[in-house]
Amino acid sequence: MTTTTDAPAPADFADDVARERERRKVALAATLRLFAKLGYEFGFNGHLTVRDPASDDLFWVNPWKVPFGRVRVSDLLLVFAADDPAGRIVQGAADAAVSQTIHDEADLLL
Repeated sequence: MTTTTDAPAPADFADDVARERERRKVALAATLRLFAKLGYEFGFNGHLTVRDPASDDLFWVNPWKVPFGRVRVSDLLLVFAADDPAGRIVQGAADAAVSQTIHDEADLLL
């Protein structure tokens, strides 16, 4: 017995890195907003990430102290992860450097 479906095939963006990057960033922002709607940011928020399609060493992450429900695609930070446990920020908001310093200082206290 064969089963047919009217669902369209998934989009193939593998050959278009910029389109795939934007798709992943939009999905990340939407996921963060959904987490907020479902109540998963009680008290403080954490980080959700997606890999950048151009490199396995890069990923997009939500900024620290921005409520999940308020994160926009333009707020996301591009972070370098290879051999850098602190996650050096490659691209993102100007206040990301302050966020990085706060995280670094907190790590020293642990």
